[in-house]
Amino acid sequence: MRAGMRSRKARISLLDLPSEIICQIGQYHSPPELYSLLRTHRRLALLLGPLLVESIFHTNSTKYAERALSHALHYGDNDAIEYLLNRGILTLIELENVLADERSLSTFLYCGLDPDYQDERGRTLLSIAASSGQASIVEFVLIELDPDVNTIDNSGRCALHAAAMAPFPDALEILLEDERLDINLQDNRGNTPLHLAVFKKRVQAVQLLLTRWDLDITIKNHRNLTPAQASQVDYRARDKTISDALLGRVLSSVKPRPLQPRLVWREEDYMSVAGLQKQYPPIPPPPTQEKPKPKVLVRSSCDWQPQFLPAIIAKEVERNQNRTTKARWERVKDLFAGEKA
Repeated sequence: MRAGMRSRKARISLLDLPSEIICQIGQYHSPPELYSLLRTHRRLALLLGPLLVESIFHTNSTKYAERALSHALHYGDNDAIEYLLNRGILTLIELENVLADERSLSTFLYCGLDPDYQDERGRTLLSIAASSGQASIVEFVLIELDPDVNTIDNSGRCALHAAAMAPFPDALEILLEDERLDINLQDNRGNTPLHLAVFKKRVQAVQLLLTRWDLDITIKNHRNLTPAQASQVDYRARDKTISDALLGRVLSSVKPRPLQPRLVWREEDYMSVAGLQKQYPPIPPPPTQEKPKPKVLVRSSCDWQPQFLPAIIAKEVERNQNRTTKARWERVKDLFAGEKA
């Protein structure tokens, strides 16, 4: 009986231990075990919360880091997000894996994320959002942060390169509306965004890029291939729809012009046709050299001879001459007769 009472008295709850001992015990547990413990009691949550974060960095586990940041973002724990960002959690994970929408990005910026943040590969926030094809985040970054759209990463690629390879063309469509964009920018391998879209077989991305009037489709990469040649030579990029679209652009002599609305009316818009012709006289056509007219041989009457007309028989000509001579003689005869009388 006394032994049973002694065994019951020897049992001590974890909450009865001092805080230093609890922290020392927590150092030998994995992050899932610590997470299950801190959910049981508020005191354990306060003690094991920082220890859980340190265990995540101690194990260098990307999975646990993403779970911790996503959990804090889901429950709106800005203090935990700020602590994780200051501790350097973005060195363990890729930011694009925890960016769900523009709300999450605004939360990260509020908690201390640098607007000019670049990851280990040198990608900016705009490039990270464009690589996943999230149009809402791309629009949020362009409006709120006003970044340099032509900033390149370690591979020499900008946000347009990432959007051209994205599975969805929504981000690319928003980026193409920015006039500051260099659509012919080449990366370290000489590939333009059109090259990468061809290699990834992004049909809609290729069609969107071809609508830009300043797109140069004659640029060659380090393999000495244009986008049209790459779509026919490289077996990874063979696609009939893409090759037909590129071939149509190559064969077209007129490049499409941007559709820009008329913001300011000019004076010429209110002038009549006569006023426009007076102010802008038509350019005269270049002088043309008149060809000399061919000479037409005309036969004179004195050269006429009966033998030149095969339809006229010589006897008929002689008969007509006799009739004419006879009629003339009759008139002369009458005159002579009057003189004799």
